[in-house]
Amino acid sequence: MERVYKRAIELFKAINEINDDIIIVTNAFFAYNLKNKVRKVNLYRKYLKSKHLLRNLKLNVIPDVFADEDEIPDELNNTFRYMINCKVNELDYLNLIKAICNQDVGIKPSIHHDVFFLNIRRGTIYHIYDDRGCDVISNSISGIKDIFLKYNDWILNYDRESINKTFDEVF
Repeated sequence: MERVYKRAIELFKAINEINDDIIIVTNAFFAYNLKNKVRKVNLYRKYLKSKHLLRNLKLNVIPDVFADEDEIPDELNNTFRYMINCKVNELDYLNLIKAICNQDVGIKPSIHHDVFFLNIRRGTIYHIYDDRGCDVISNSISGIKDIFLKYNDWILNYDRESINKTFDEVF
């Protein structure tokens, strides 16, 4: 897990500078525990250095995205999307990233929600899906070209061909 943490944190730092504005987006699914629906996701309280930022927490409830057009959406399948704006230096990203990586391996603390880091300046999205890897997405290929070159050997083999094709157009 130390290698997982090291890589996830190194990629986060490669994408985000300490004074960058970011938006943290968390998709939470509470069907397994209905009473939690109304509570704010605790991860923000734990990992934000400035608690006053919690006043800016936004919540959107997204109806069951898996329902067919002719079905009535099931409330148990709603997605609770929490969003908060902050600067990288206002976030305990080291421990937050470790907790995200821990979600499937039984190590505490762990976060069992989808967490996305949107960098406004760079136009990037960073999403760690678990201890197996992450996605780095950009609104322009040039925005992540340096990351692609520096960390190319970290690309998973089953993704390598499609990712290489994307960047072949640039080089």
